[in-house]
Amino acid sequence: MSKRKLRVNILDFLILAAVVLCIAGALLRGGAKNTDPKLETQTAVITFHVSNVQSASQYCFKAGDKIYSQSLGCDMGRIVGEITATPSVYYYEENGEIIKAYSEAGRVDLVGTFECEGQMSESGFLMGGTQYIAPGMTTYAYLPDINVNILITDITLK
Repeated sequence: MSKRKLRVNILDFLILAAVVLCIAGALLRGGAKNTDPKLETQTAVITFHVSNVQSASQYCFKAGDKIYSQSLGCDMGRIVGEITATPSVYYYEENGEIIKAYSEAGRVDLVGTFECEGQMSESGFLMGGTQYIAPGMTTYAYLPDINVNILITDITLK
């Protein structure tokens, strides 16, 4: 019987090198941090404004109440702190001049805050990582005792 020589050609070498590189890449990737610190869940305090509602409506907003957004289709968070009520403001034009007036019919504007979880991005806040909100956005919100349009006025991280 004759002995066969073991010959390694270039194709065999390339396949062997590719396998070694794949194994090395998997080992290096396994040791790396898997999460992007920018996308970690954060708690945000979101300030909202409700315009021109009856004065009794301020008592429908209670700390701990859950807010659900119909237009976003998700829970927005829970109310924290007190709701402040001020007489409702409206503007009208008279003789080419803009006049600021207050409602005399017992209407009020409400300002409050709620907390929610999500990720802050450069363009706004992602509630639960999926629903985008930003200051200036209006949404129809359901609370246990009242349904209103709320205007998001500020978002700060806790």
